[in-house]
Amino acid sequence: MSFINWESEKYSVSNDVMDKQHMQLVDMINQFHDFLNQGESKDALKIILGKLRTYADTHFKAEEGLLGKYEYPEAESHKKLHEYYITRLGEFEKAMEKAPCTSDVMFFMKDWLLEHIEKEDKKYSEFLKTK
Repeated sequence: MSFINWESEKYSVSNDVMDKQHMQLVDMINQFHDFLNQGESKDALKIILGKLRTYADTHFKAEEGLLGKYEYPEAESHKKLHEYYITRLGEFEKAMEKAPCTSDVMFFMKDWLLEHIEKEDKKYSEFLKTK
């Protein structure tokens, strides 16, 4: 069973591109979870975490472009939430150089992303339906 199960009715933002990117982020977090539980090396965990951070940054920029295009009124505060996630992932990467990774990292990645989609992304989804 996956660490995170994608539930379209719960997480879809009614935009195929954003939904596919969100699913990719979920897949990467699931892969991190699997690596951590299988006792993969610190290097392997750092690689998947780095890929996740890079992909999240790419996704966030695409999402911010969409919000800017339609002049979403909360675009700036939304962007700051994205910056926080990217910063935290970078901090986790650096911390892994000195200490083993803990499940706290995995749960942060999961909880932040799902809460962000359910609360913040759903807000822009409703806004975009009016455009």
